[in-house]
Amino acid sequence: MRALSQGPAPGAKPRLSLTPREREVLGLVVAGHTNREIATTCSVSEETVKHHLTRMFDKVGASNRLELAMKATKSGLTFGADSTGDFR
Repeated sequence: MRALSQGPAPGAKPRLSLTPREREVLGLVVAGHTNREIATTCSVSEETVKHHLTRMFDKVGASNRLELAMKATKSGLTFGADSTGDFR
């Protein structure tokens, strides 16, 4: 087992976990919903949706919704992702 201070094993892909709510929002983004539609569906404000998007952009290294959706689709995160929400 590698010590925490050593960081990830050489060549290992980083794993970034998304919360269940972030995965829900991400699925709606991939499906083409607007922030307003996502807010209504999730019973939250549009500002909360924007907050979730900003956190996901940071976690996956995306700079916009399209890039986020493309990375999520390519990785399988939104379709059959494991229950932990790991973004690999």
